[in-house]
Amino acid sequence: MSTLIGEKAVFAAGEPVDHFSIRWTGYIVPKEGGIISFFTSADDGVRLYVGDEIAIDDWLLILRQWILLRGIWKVAKRYKIRLEYFESVGSAIVVSG
Repeated sequence: MSTLIGEKAVFAAGEPVDHFSIRWTGYIVPKEGGIISFFTSADDGVRLYVGDEIAIDDWLLILRQWILLRGIWKVAKRYKIRLEYFESVGSAIVVSG
């Protein structure tokens, strides 16, 4: 998942380009077990949940560089993922993977 929204861009018709938040939800089913890494980078705040537990909490009003999360995952197990993002003013950027 990767989203980049410039200062004048509109991410959805009729929606504001500043002062908004968005939530992405889904599931991940690893094809291989072992150590799996996630990363986030955002301008402004971002939170990543695995299951119902917060894994990355970077809910700040500044551009943050990469934050890395590593965990041991079981093959073929279904993991619930939730990414929350908020934009204050200016460029809206959120990247996760």
